Parts: sequence; C-alpha cells; structure tokens
Amino acid sequence: MNHVVIAGGTGFVGRALAAEFLERGTDVVILSRGGGVVEGATTARWDGNPEGEWTSHLDGAKAVVNLCGAAIANKWTAAWRDEVYRSRVEPTEALGKAVAKSASPPKLWINASGVGYYGNTGDTSLSEASPAGKGFLAETCVDWESACLEAPAPRTHKLVLRLGVVLAREGGAFVEFKKIPCGGIGSGRQWISWVHLDDVRRMVSWAVDNPFDGAVNCCAPDPVTNAQFFRQLGSRRGLPPLPPMPEFVFRAAAAAMGKEASVVLEGQRVSPVVAQARGFNFQFPDLQSALDDLL
Repeated sequence: MNHVVIAGGTGFVGRALAAEFLERGTDVVILSRGGGVVEGATTARWDGNPEGEWTSHLDGAKAVVNLCGAAIANKWTAAWRDEVYRSRVEPTEALGKAVAKSASPPKLWINASGVGYYGNTGDTSLSEASPAGKGFLAETCVDWESACLEAPAPRTHKLVLRLGVVLAREGGAFVEFKKIPCGGIGSGRQWISWVHLDDVRRMVSWAVDNPFDGAVNCCAPDPVTNAQFFRQLGSRRGLPPLPPMPEFVFRAAAAAMGKEASVVLEGQRVSPVVAQARGFNFQFPDLQSALDDLL
C-alpha cells in the first residue's frame, strides 16, 4: 500500500506533513483522539489504546509518524508537567505495541522528540552523539525516545526526530516572537536551534525514502543566540535597533499569560550532523533566508 499514518497530525506540523505526502501522491491517515479533519486525509479515531480498529491502518504503511504531545509553553505546574510527560510517552508506548503486533508493519517509525533532550547547555556545540541533559524537558525526551527506540518491533526502522524551534507563518513560536519588539530576551546569550517548517516537511519525506535507525537533529545548521534572532527579525521587519527585554519583565509577562518562561530563557546550540552526513540539504540553511521567506 502507498500510505503513511500520522498520529497527532492535526497541529500545524502534522498538517504540513500531511500536505507534503498528499502532494507526493501518498495517501495519509490521521490518528486523532478528537476526530480532527485534515483536508485530503483519512481520519481514524484513536484513544491511545494499543488495540482497536485503528491498528489496521499500520499494516503495509510506508511509515508511521508520531507527533503526539501537549504544548510545552504552558506554565509548568505539577499537573501540566504530568500532562506533558504522559501525552508523549504513553501514546508512543501504545504505538510500539501496535507496530509489534502488526502483520505487515510500517517500514519506518518516525517519533517526534526535541532538542530539549540536551538540556540547557550554554555555548556547547551539540550533535546527535552528545549526551542527554538534565531537567524536566531532557528527562521527558529521554523516556519519550526510549519508548520508541526500545519498542519490540524489529521489522521496522525507528528514528527519533529531535525538533528545534519550528518557524512557520501560522502556528508555533514564530507567531509569538513577532509580537515581541525587542533586541533579545533576558541575557540574549541563550541559543535558539530553529528549523523552517518546509525543511521539517522535506526531512520527514527524505527519511521515509531513506529509512534508517537512531536519532536525527531536525534543525538548521545555523543556530543563533536569542539576541541575534530578535535583531535579525527586527531588522527584516524594518524596526530600529531595540534594547533587550529584561528577564524579570519577561518572566512577569509569561506568568501573566500562563506561559513557561524557561522555554525561552534556556537553550541549546544544536547541529544537524547526521542529516547532513547522510546527504540532506536544507532549503533554508540560515536564519536570513528563512526570515526572507516567512516575512
């Protein structure tokens, strides 16, 4: 069969991936708890149970892509930390059980992860070979990835996609960043490992065509500091040079909006070593080209 299955595919990344495959003539099945509809795709209801009618869609699939996970930007109360963790690990474990039982399992399982895997690492340059970091996000990513990579599904390639900050015209962090006129946030020295949404689309379809196992950093080869990012963004929008936003101001604003400030005040300097070594070429390898396209 010529189809891919996308779990958690109703967000802006999932919809972009669905569009990518549909444009390539590949059928798309969206696994959704709420029954959300993606134009051109088939929707199958999935409640996170490893059994049910939805599992039949795995048979003969070219790939299954798992994007399930609650937003990390919300304030990290104890309840929300639990939701962030469970909404990632539990669906991944369920998928692993279903893939293992499939009579004709997908050739490739791509499971989302994040560059938060590496923790808050300052100026250290990181590759896929770098160790996992410390803290809530890093520890969540470790268990999230393990649920995929250690699943008993030997007939399926398993790849974890460590996503950077995805820049898109609609949805995600970029929409929020455009609302903040400043020359950086906090010290401005924290790194932003970013990727254009079109390159996420291209990397996923490239991996489906060239399946392999392990981890791949899905971020552009041009990580920038927070200050560099906001200065380039302001310049591209025709704004004059602006001072940075003090950390205490940003923390207060984030708290008022029910957001988690540390997501922006911490960072990682990540390079896509594996993808480039395997021949993947970025359409938007530097921030200026990405901003030119997005704006």
